[in-house]
Parts: sequence; C-alpha cells; structure tokens
Amino acid sequence: HQINPTLLDPSKAFDNFAYLIEESAEKGILININVAADVCKIFVDQMIFAESLRELMSNASIAMPAGGLLTVECYNEHGDSRSNNRDSVEAVQDYVVISVTDTGMGMTPETLRNAFDPLFSTYVISGAKGMGLSKVYGFINQANGFIEMRSSVGAGTTVKMRLPAFQY
Repeated sequence: HQINPTLLDPSKAFDNFAYLIEESAEKGILININVAADVCKIFVDQMIFAESLRELMSNASIAMPAGGLLTVECYNEHGDSRSNNRDSVEAVQDYVVISVTDTGMGMTPETLRNAFDPLFSTYVISGAKGMGLSKVYGFINQANGFIEMRSSVGAGTTVKMRLPAFQY
C-alpha cells in the first residue's frame, strides 16, 4: 500500500467500527467511545489509520477473554500542557490523542518493553504473528506522532497515539 496522507476528521473514523463493537459485545466486552466535539483534524493515510485503530481495539479485545470494558477516547491535547521542557517538539505541538484502554490481563514489564518489536506477539495463546503493534508503531512514526503504552498484570493496558493536529 502506497502511503497517501489526507486530511481526516478522526471522529468520523469511529463510525466504521460498528462491526467490531458488535463482535466485542458477543464476547461480553462493553465498548465505550468518547470523542471530543472539537477534535482537530489530522493529516494521515486514512486506511493505515483505520488499520492501526482496529489493531489496538482487537488487541484490547483479545486481552479480555472473560469480558470487560474497552474505552476509546479521542481528544485534543495542547503541547504546552504536556511537558515542562519547552524546547521539546512535544511541548510546542498540538496533538490529537487516540487512547485505547482495556480492563484485561495486562502485560509484564518485559512484554511491555518488547510489544512494538516485529515478530513479537503479546498474546501467545491467540496465535498472533506479532506484526500488528510494530505496524502501528511504524504508522505513528511515519505520521510524525508519538505512541505510549502503559500496562500492568491484572490491571489492563492503555495505548495512546498522539498525532499532530492539523493547523489551519
């Protein structure tokens, strides 16, 4: 797939995931999607953005085999509110944050450290090939964004993608 970035309203991207929400409900997973009314547009390849979001939501679902809560949030974040280091790129850039949080099994520190490595699977049981999160990482880098993952065993996982907000 040749990368083709275009202007995207991220709130519209969530409309395409109705099928995933239905599948999750069948597994006893409640999905809560919160999109800020004023969320900025982003300049990304729409297909790769959708694949990345689907990957994060799918991973969250796999992490909750007995059911749970999957929360997806999309909101603006002003760079100067994130960092005390005013010289950093993150401190001066505004971002759109897409946060995916599950109440699943969580990851050990070692798994968390390797989660974005190619061919490393965070879910051995599922038979995953280990390419999903490395592709998400690559997408975020290509889009000049940042990704952060926090997790602890038994307490779930949160992944935050920060993509540059489109400046008019």
